[in-house]
This record gives sequence, structure tokens and C-alpha cells, in this order.
Amino acid sequence: MLFRSDGFNIIEKIYPNGDIRYNIIKNAKINNNYKNTIITEPEENEIDLVITSDLHFGSFQENKYLINNMFDYVIKNNLHIIINCGDFVEGIVNLSNIKIPWDEQIEHAIWEYPQVNDIITFILFGNHDYSLLSNFGQDIRTYIKNRRYDMMPLGYGRSNIKIKNDKLILEHYIDERRTSHEIYKNKIIIRGHGHETKFKMDGVNYIINLPSLSDLNFNKSSFPGMVRLKLQFMKGNINNIIVEQLSIINNQIYTTGEYKIFTGRGKNYKKDTLIDNEEYYIKEYKKVR
Repeated sequence: MLFRSDGFNIIEKIYPNGDIRYNIIKNAKINNNYKNTIITEPEENEIDLVITSDLHFGSFQENKYLINNMFDYVIKNNLHIIINCGDFVEGIVNLSNIKIPWDEQIEHAIWEYPQVNDIITFILFGNHDYSLLSNFGQDIRTYIKNRRYDMMPLGYGRSNIKIKNDKLILEHYIDERRTSHEIYKNKIIIRGHGHETKFKMDGVNYIINLPSLSDLNFNKSSFPGMVRLKLQFMKGNINNIIVEQLSIINNQIYTTGEYKIFTGRGKNYKKDTLIDNEEYYIKEYKKVR
């Protein structure tokens, strides 16, 4: 029996003889209202977090030891936020690479992914995750929301996380069409799918391509790993970024690259702007005062 709590979009059909039949709606539409905000204190002007991608739970290349290495690093460095940019599970994109049956992959991933107090994981979903929705009507976001308080599901393909008056744009291709960035200007775009760390400019946008945290590496010269992102804010906007490339080699984490980005945002603001993502009660308190 398939349940709504497992992420399936189910409708009931009622008949005069008392029969109830259940149908799964295989909905290929992408509702990307799944977005989130990291709440900050007004005086908090630095945020330090880890970004990763492409864990491919359920494939022959999944590697829980790499994921445990990442969590060990996060704990040791007193970090609290992880952002995952897609392909959390293998789905059915590559049938020859499926180790866990499609209807068990999400449960398997939830069971294997570590749960640690004070560590929150935001998850964007990619083409492999989307294959479960488009083929079977199973939405991984609903499944996670019903089972893990420490995991925050975002959208498919593209979403964002708001921090102060700024935001990080997250991307992962869900088909062969490439994403246009013409709607963005001077944004930080973090992208999964490529399984290789790269940093580049796209017009006036800064793009960080992520490695895979699995044994599935397209570029044989690349190692699995993640990226540490240190954000510095000025007047509510991301002003400076330090990008630290972290590679996992023989179960050891090494810094294999470091980049510094100056965005200039916030520099020319004539006065402080109101940070609009504070807790609701703080806003109300300010109104009363």
C-alpha cells in the first residue's frame, strides 16, 4: 500500500457500492514554493557553512563513509548548516546503476543520512530525484518533511535560500535544457550535477560548481568532496565570500583550493537597510517600541 506520507499524490474514487479505489497522480509539474530562510541576528555579519551535492543514495556509487567524513568535519569546525544541491537519491535515470529498488531509495537515504543535533541540511533536488516524481508520482520532499526535522526540502531544479536581504541561488539541471541567468544580476549561484569543482563567472553572476559526495566522478582527476562557504555581509548584503574547496582522499579531508570573491554589494548603500528576515516577534516588538 502506498501512502501520502511516503510522498505519493493519491486521490480517492468513491463508488455507490462502497468501494474506494486509490489512484496515484504522476504529476510532472514542479511546484517550487519550497524555499527557506536562515534567520540571523541584526548584528550577525558572518555565516560559515558547507555545501555539497550528488550523494546518489541507492546507486552502486553511494558512499556513506564520505558523508560521515563531511559530518565529522562540520562537527569539528562547529558548523551548523549544510546545503545539498541535488541528486540525493539515484532514482531511475540510469537503470544499470540502481542498487536499491526505486520504491526503497528514499527510505534508505533517510536511514543512512546522519542526524546530529544542531546540524540542519537544506536540500535542492535534481534530475535523479525528479525521476521518481515524474515516473511514479513520489515526491521526495513530502517524504522528508514527514520524517526528518533536521532536513529542509527545497524545490526541483532551482530554488534559493534567503539570508538577511540577500540570497543564495541553488541549481541542478533536471533535463538537458540549460538554465538562463539573465534574470539575475550579481548573484551567487551554487550548482550541482557536474560532479566537479569549478568556479566561474557568467556575466555578472558568480557560479560555484560542486563535486559529488559519492564515488560517481565523471572527471577522473577529481576527488569527491564539498565546499566550505564563508559569507560576510555589509548592510544585509553578501559583500565578501571565501570559497574553500575540500577534497576527501583516503578518508582524509584536504583543502585543495581557495578563492576570495568581492561582490561589492552593500558598499554603496547610504544608510543601513532593514533586515527583513528576523523572527516575527522581533518585528512586532520593534513596531511597539
